Amino acid sequence: GLIERIKSPFDSSKKILVVCGLNQHGTRAAVLALVKHTNEFRNEITARVVEGFDEDGDGLVDSVEFLE
Repeated sequence: GLIERIKSPFDSSKKILVVCGLNQHGTRAAVLALVKHTNEFRNEITARVVEGFDEDGDGLVDSVEFLE
């Protein structure tokens, strides 16, 4: 998954938060990272790549690790 903060092309005083993944698991990992590690994204971090893991074997992403 990817979490990125970019400048708005429409208003230079605004920013856009992009949360995405290649599939549903990547997107879920990005959203989970954003929810669980909110304080980390309040700084001027422009982009983070996350990987999701299924800790309990139920087929859903439970935890995340920051790769970049």
